Amino acid sequence: YLKSSATFAQWGGEVYSPDVRKSPHTTTAMGSGSFAEDLFNVACYIAHIRVMDFSYTWKYPQYVGTYSDEWNCYSAYHYVPGYMTEPTLFFGGPGQNPRCP
Repeated sequence: YLKSSATFAQWGGEVYSPDVRKSPHTTTAMGSGSFAEDLFNVACYIAHIRVMDFSYTWKYPQYVGTYSDEWNCYSAYHYVPGYMTEPTLFFGGPGQNPRCP
């Protein structure tokens, strides 16, 4: 628990290689090695994400965004299948591939 409060929460992942941002890119995969857009049964995901609000109630974060600084190598996707359904965050990627030379 934080002593008082926070204005945001972050989850993240990192692939380390001395070859990141160099050509050829590292072949190090993130997650299962599949892009986030491949979804269930293939890509890695985080489900049932919760943050605690001021009333000490666990809630799904109100505003969710994704970011990848090397989107041709790794991706993240905030998947919402429909109204009143549990959102899921997918992530991963193969590293070096035809889109990420």
